[in-house]
Amino acid sequence: MKQNEVTIDRWRYEPPHSEPDPNGDLALLRKTSLAPAELWEWGVRADGQPYERYRWCEDDFFADSSYDQLITKDALIGQLQSAAAACEAHGFFAAGAAYRAAAARLDTP
Repeated sequence: MKQNEVTIDRWRYEPPHSEPDPNGDLALLRKTSLAPAELWEWGVRADGQPYERYRWCEDDFFADSSYDQLITKDALIGQLQSAAAACEAHGFFAAGAAYRAAAARLDTP
């Protein structure tokens, strides 16, 4: 497990990324599961649009369920606040604070 990642039930939460990926997408919330193997990611694209990404990784059964879509800024903030609450409820206060800080940065004009 990477530094600052937390595990809650079957989910592993990564802290908000500080650098965009090669496509320019900045992942603010990424959670993965090994059973079943899937990835959820929320962040901001290079053009400033909030996005949601889902990847089914286990087998070909649900491979077609993977998607990328644009979402509202409010929906992204809601996901960050939900992750913060989950982390804090399990004693991961630093992780919760990181998600709340990312949400606050989005909520400023």
